[in-house]
Amino acid sequence: MENRNLFQALAIAFLVLVVSQLIISRFAPPPKPQTAQQGDAAPATNAEATPPGTDSDTGAGGSPAQPSENEGGGAPATMSRADAVVAVGASVNAAPVLGGDGRFLRLTLDSRGAALKTLEVTERDKKGEKYRFAKTTAGDAPYSVLQAISDKQRSYSTGELFIVEGERAVRLDSIDWRVESRDDDSVVFATTIREGDQDLLRVHKRYKLLADSPRFDIELGVENLSSAPLSVAFEQDGPVGIPREHLQYKMRRLMTAQRSGNSVSIGRARQASSLKAAPQPLLVAGSGDFFWTALVNKYFAVITRPLADEGDGAADWVHDVTGRLVSDDESGMLATMATRRREIAPGQTSTVRFEVYAGPKEQDYLTAINPLYTQSAGMAYSLVSSQDSTCFCACTPLMVFMASLLEWIHVVVRNYGVAIIILVVIVRTLLHPLTVWQQKSMFRTQDGMARIQPKMEELKKKHGADKVKLNQEMMKLWSEENVNPAASMLTMLPMMLQMPILIALWTALNTDVHLRHAPFMLWINDLSSPDALVKFAQPVTVPVLGWLPVVGTMFQNIPSFNLLPILMGVSMWLQHRYMPKSPVLEKRLEDAKKNAQPAKAGPMGSLEEQMKMQHTMAIMMAIMLPVMFYYMPSGLVMYWMATNVFGMFESIIVRRQLKEEIARRDREGPRPPRPPGPIGRWMKRMSEQLEAAQGRADALSDRNARNPRQLRRKG
Repeated sequence: MENRNLFQALAIAFLVLVVSQLIISRFAPPPKPQTAQQGDAAPATNAEATPPGTDSDTGAGGSPAQPSENEGGGAPATMSRADAVVAVGASVNAAPVLGGDGRFLRLTLDSRGAALKTLEVTERDKKGEKYRFAKTTAGDAPYSVLQAISDKQRSYSTGELFIVEGERAVRLDSIDWRVESRDDDSVVFATTIREGDQDLLRVHKRYKLLADSPRFDIELGVENLSSAPLSVAFEQDGPVGIPREHLQYKMRRLMTAQRSGNSVSIGRARQASSLKAAPQPLLVAGSGDFFWTALVNKYFAVITRPLADEGDGAADWVHDVTGRLVSDDESGMLATMATRRREIAPGQTSTVRFEVYAGPKEQDYLTAINPLYTQSAGMAYSLVSSQDSTCFCACTPLMVFMASLLEWIHVVVRNYGVAIIILVVIVRTLLHPLTVWQQKSMFRTQDGMARIQPKMEELKKKHGADKVKLNQEMMKLWSEENVNPAASMLTMLPMMLQMPILIALWTALNTDVHLRHAPFMLWINDLSSPDALVKFAQPVTVPVLGWLPVVGTMFQNIPSFNLLPILMGVSMWLQHRYMPKSPVLEKRLEDAKKNAQPAKAGPMGSLEEQMKMQHTMAIMMAIMLPVMFYYMPSGLVMYWMATNVFGMFESIIVRRQLKEEIARRDREGPRPPRPPGPIGRWMKRMSEQLEAAQGRADALSDRNARNPRQLRRKG
């Protein structure tokens, strides 16, 4: 009754909370957020463009940064010495756009720093009706894989350029580059670096879309305009501003890969929490040359690979890679690549190139673009997905097989929700004989222990003072009755065998981009996110539970009411209720309750205590798991719920078979005991050996008692 009252109180409180949020959403909707218009960004000041390691109001040499004359009307970059070296800016240009509908990508560029403002995945589906990787379930807006996080911080800015001769430095991310040329596939930005009246360097930066592919190239060239050789190096930023794809898990990471020979190894993925204190080096000393860096979220990745001067090997001109956080949240994770110095003769141009892939992390998709992307001896871009297999027991081949099996089923049924249910039926059908054996073994063990309980009590009364003799007689009784108390341990074997399959399916469903925005039916229109039956106008916090330490965060800022986890908890409780239980145990428990007499305690407590503990554990699991699954993708929750429902029907079938077995036993009488199995024979041998050892000990004790003088001499 106490549990029932508790459930009723929680259900009523939650119902009141949901209804109140519905009323608030209907009559007091939240104000729409104001969006900033493009072009409102204030120009960066000289203080904002100071080189790393200097004060905010000084240049690279410690002198105040002073502007020079600006040919095009834009602000010059910070100088390393007063009136020494500046990068000439240009008048503000309209943001060039590359790609769009009919192409794989759309790049919105910005003349400020010659940077990338937004990067959208615009690939269409086969029918051309929707975006293949859409922003919303409606499919009418392309997915923005990169977004400028501030007016000062955009992707692929070229930061500081160093001139080794004279230790001069100039910032290039704070000026407006001029658009030198453009066509349908490429845009070339350029700026000139001067010292006084003399032109030192011309820097150009070209963005070029690659045909029929979600890739583009960035080419950065430095031309020596002076009459003397110059050595230059620069800092090049990577991508920044990848969106969050999951309500509960952040799953945004910054990672790098290094190549040594034919092997590619990936370093420890960095999250925002590890970059808050200070920038972190991303290269591991002695692990090979830098190969590529990637910014990833749950489904997508933006991978930047510096191209070698020749071939597809690792580029040796990248000196260092540093990860840092340029905003208060994890959207500001940024990798900055520092190059080695390059000698440039007068009139010559030194050029470096980067290849950028922007799209899903899915292996088949990467292979279709370039088979080398998923080969360990190639570029190994598929390593970006390895960070999602965080459990040591997540078998990658099994995970790939389960994901492929799901895809094969989807080809037939054309609905991923139905495919998940069919996948559950296939897996549980294959494991059905093992599950039946598990439940029957547990039932027979419980029933056998209950049947021999009176005999065990008699042995305890008879040999209670002699523990050795009691253990001998107990083992002999278990052997004669063919009851194995350790069978309850063996019944865990099917679950242990299922765990790798469950974990592989868990990982596959949680990271499969095909489930993103995949509908099922009714209100479930996105299997990759919580089902959100009711979306709250404002995130709510559950009273009392939300105030608890540690676990209280799970009950804070709840954005919606998700029904599937609750249905999953109900299915867990029903599965427990339908599990086969020994009628002997149930009858003994009912008799104990009617007579108001506590059951006799055993090694694990009384019978009533054991049954009550199992009942309480079932209730706790039916509450805790839905709470843990509340923000999980609805595809995962549906898989677990379908597993419980299938298990409930399995239990009903097993209960019916066991009921027929009990009826036959009552009708025909007990069958002769089966020959003991390996464990039974082992227990019998152990009992005989213990009895023989006890006999020898008793004989030795009697002999010593009859010869006290000999015993004293030995002492």
